Amino acid sequence: METIIPTSQRLLRQLKNRDVKPLNLSVPVPSRKRKSKKNVPKLTSAISKQTTTKTITKKKTRKASNEEERIRLESAKKEFLNKLITLPNFLKLGNTGDSVTGLKNNIKKYFIDNKYVLKYARSIFGDFVSLLREEDYKYNISPTIGEDCLKNFKNSQKTQYPYTCFCCGKAIEKTIDKDGLTIPKPGTVACDHVIPIITMLATVKPESVPYNLHYIHTRCNGHKVNKNIFETYNSIGNFPYTSKTENDSDKCKKMFLNILRNIEFRSINEGDIEYRLKTFHDYHLMMQEIKSWARFYLIDKENAALVLTNLQRKTNKSLLEMRNETAAANTMITLPGAKGKTKKKKKKKKPIKKKNKTKQ
Repeated sequence: METIIPTSQRLLRQLKNRDVKPLNLSVPVPSRKRKSKKNVPKLTSAISKQTTTKTITKKKTRKASNEEERIRLESAKKEFLNKLITLPNFLKLGNTGDSVTGLKNNIKKYFIDNKYVLKYARSIFGDFVSLLREEDYKYNISPTIGEDCLKNFKNSQKTQYPYTCFCCGKAIEKTIDKDGLTIPKPGTVACDHVIPIITMLATVKPESVPYNLHYIHTRCNGHKVNKNIFETYNSIGNFPYTSKTENDSDKCKKMFLNILRNIEFRSINEGDIEYRLKTFHDYHLMMQEIKSWARFYLIDKENAALVLTNLQRKTNKSLLEMRNETAAANTMITLPGAKGKTKKKKKKKKPIKKKNKTKQ
């Protein structure tokens, strides 16, 4: 009997006997032609050109506005200086034989171009009241600055603008105390040094210090901060002391100049102001020494230990010498893995020679 082969096996045999190429089942990927650079629009270069031109125009406008502001400030300074030299007390700030330019240079130096700062001094010396009272031979200065501000507040009722803040030109709220006296409403005002307190310390006579103290609104005091007299004169009566729509600059400037008119200054010819300004530099050096002292004794344990050992040895060395010795000593301390410190070299162990054992 003939064996019946299934059709699937017969087909496979036939395929094996013939030279049949295997089917390529992979899907052909269409080739992408690269676009030439000539066909691509040069958008990036155009955008970069636009941005550069915009930045250049912005810089030009900024420079122009800064230059306009500088010119405006210079003209305002000239106007302010011309107003000050009409006041009799400011005329005394010139040296004998000086011209008007020499007088203006002194005023600019002491009140406009420089801002004098003595860090922590105001809190240490309590607004310098006790120091100034010892120097005041006329006994005009009150025990607190608030008392002098209150005196000027009461005296303002005789002026053209009674009970008025010279920063914004608006009235200060009043109330009646238990003694029936008119006082400002508590919490609405601050006692302000018209000439900043450190500049006042160097330039104003002690007996004239009370005339430098005036009540202004608490909000105005926050904007005034530590402005010199030109910065104050140039900004009062306008925003931010008032709203953007209001303008009382003429009224405020008039009040401000009337306050400055009553303040007497120290002698220029005797060198009193220059001497005091030189002491400010010594004060800053002493404060730096106090700060370094605090760090030296209270923070660094190694330095503190070294100081104690020096004290036990009764060595009369200054703080600076001890600090230098400490810095030199710290460089000699060996710390493993620390940069810049000396390391102890580890001794290499010599290899132990093994003796050959003789076979018996």
